[in-house]
Amino acid sequence: ETAETTIQQAVDNLLEIEKVDATESDLIRAFMTDLYAMEMKDLSLKGMVSEGYDGDHELVVGGYKQKEQVQRKELLEICHTLLKLPTPKDEKENKRAKAKEQPETLPAAKPRDLKQLKVVVVGAGVSGLKAAAELRSKGVEVEVLEGRDRIGGRTYTVDLGKESEGATPQTVDLGATFVCGTALEPPRNPIFTYLQDVLGVKLEAKHRDPEHQAWYKENGESIKWEELEGPNKMYTKILKRMLRQADKEAHFLRPITGHYTYVNLHALGVVNVLCAWIRPASVELLEEWTDEEIMADIEGQLKSMFGEEYTPPVDKVVTRWKKDPFSRGAYSQVPKGGSKLDYERLSYPLCGDATKDEENAMLGGQQMYHSTRLFFAGEATNKDDAYTVHGAYDSGLREAERICQWWQFHFQGYA
Repeated sequence: ETAETTIQQAVDNLLEIEKVDATESDLIRAFMTDLYAMEMKDLSLKGMVSEGYDGDHELVVGGYKQKEQVQRKELLEICHTLLKLPTPKDEKENKRAKAKEQPETLPAAKPRDLKQLKVVVVGAGVSGLKAAAELRSKGVEVEVLEGRDRIGGRTYTVDLGKESEGATPQTVDLGATFVCGTALEPPRNPIFTYLQDVLGVKLEAKHRDPEHQAWYKENGESIKWEELEGPNKMYTKILKRMLRQADKEAHFLRPITGHYTYVNLHALGVVNVLCAWIRPASVELLEEWTDEEIMADIEGQLKSMFGEEYTPPVDKVVTRWKKDPFSRGAYSQVPKGGSKLDYERLSYPLCGDATKDEENAMLGGQQMYHSTRLFFAGEATNKDDAYTVHGAYDSGLREAERICQWWQFHFQGYA
């Protein structure tokens, strides 16, 4: 395979090699449709795998806000939303006023220790908050700027049903929802360790295998397990080759066609909550629909699936992550023509000199100049664990350490 080989092409090739019939092929493709944030025809096979941690993927019961609340207390005095920051005009007027009040002073001497280092972190998502906390723990003066009126980035927790009479409010994550890898033996996922050992948060394992799923035909008719057993075995075989590597309440409800895969949060402990994941091919279309149009479409499909058993929701919330100017999508993916190395390239620090920055890129981002000032964190800069919360967390730690190393090499000991 080359960087031009897409996941869709790899799946189609393997289905052809295995001589899978059309009906089973459609089911296998449906198994895979929500594994990615983009359509498989647009994704590079070379960017498919994240190293990850062993163990289940588990729901954070009570939401990621529990982690944010702790960080808010730790970092409140250094977190500012850009909406509340002084305007450039205000800044100029403040500087003029201070200049009149204070006598002229000589330029400050170069700093001697980390306590005299000043860092601005742009973005109070998981990576930004981790970088800020780590730098702060080393004595660095840190200020965090955030464009939204909340912290957390793509971790965003809300309470559904609190405004609905007679409903029991349920806490739901609208962004990152699961901890990916919860094995107890090392190496342990740092997010799992933090949530379980520090905060004592309850986690609930989810399962993607078809035994934990309920499938529906285009007309809403349920598909029997016997019809899925063959495609399930072939799906497992194909996925292993691509990676090189019973009474169960359904965790996922999967219509073969349509815009949505339904995540049954009720089966994971969030009572009476159903989450509709918009399938990649439908994202741009549905983000242009109104909330009412989306809900009418969802309810029409659920009514065809459950008939008279269906009851309408008492509350709803609709997200539009792709249109969000601060995220521009749910999480990073490698498009056709790219590879996992692109994640690494996004992590290289910059000094602003094009020649030096290109030289640094040729050296794998390891060169940090005296003039280096811009460092990058976030899940999209983590080659081994992209598109995960722990990938964002690790990248924040990585950049905090890199900033300290840069400063100590170029400045420590100067007068």
